[in-house]
Amino acid sequence: MSKPRHAKIFVDFPYFLYNKGMKIKFLGTGSAIATSKRDNTSILFEYNAKKVLVDCPGSIVSKLRYLKVDFRELDALIITHFHPDHVYGLPSLIHSLKPFGRYPDIFVPEKLYGKTLKLLEIFNLSKTAEVIPVTIKDPPVTVKDKIEKFNTTFFKPRHTPASLGIKIFSREKAKERSLIYTSDTGPMDKSATLFKDINCLIHDCYAPASFKSEISELDKTHSSALKVGEIAAAAGVKKLFPVHFSGETKFSINLIIKEIRKNYSGQIIIPEDLKSYTV
Repeated sequence: MSKPRHAKIFVDFPYFLYNKGMKIKFLGTGSAIATSKRDNTSILFEYNAKKVLVDCPGSIVSKLRYLKVDFRELDALIITHFHPDHVYGLPSLIHSLKPFGRYPDIFVPEKLYGKTLKLLEIFNLSKTAEVIPVTIKDPPVTVKDKIEKFNTTFFKPRHTPASLGIKIFSREKAKERSLIYTSDTGPMDKSATLFKDINCLIHDCYAPASFKSEISELDKTHSSALKVGEIAAAAGVKKLFPVHFSGETKFSINLIIKEIRKNYSGQIIIPEDLKSYTV
């Protein structure tokens, strides 16, 4: 196996520098078990013609084209962890880009660097895109990555031993313009501090708390709507996007909102697949 072709990035929690008009495009909002309306969660962050894709399940090219995004212009791809619903579309995306010779840099948790290369090697694609390992380190060291006009750091969510969450904020007005995407996670002990006063929170919201008896991982490696509301309220979050809804069992989105509202009075936006939102 070849050594990393890029220096390791030692970070604690991530952010992208952005200004007014960042677009959040949801390619999917569901869990590993997709439904007829919600595919596996994947999100595109777009700012000043820079495009950062988070996670890579299936049909990425088709979904980007539906949203009128040129898949050849992706600047970076962040793989938050190595569960199939977050990574299985990676070889297809890179293969689709091969005729054009332009690839996004692929950021992965350090422990998943070797697995990512192996996944690409299966399809003879390991010498295409650059795979960059990310190490979460305490105390944090903030560094610039290769994405022009962006800075990037990461935090560790409560999911797998090798998982990444993402923080995005304006350097000039951090409290007024800030965003966090937790990726898959259970409730985190430090969430009140990490999420404090952020403008926008995109949080794993797997199912209503009333489904704990049916879903064993609820509030362990995934979060219930009740806990998401508690977390958002405690941190003073201004705008909340619940995401990664379970496809294991049926429940009403109204029940999700009802549980969140028990503690949180801010703005709730239930994202839909293949929809774009501006923050």
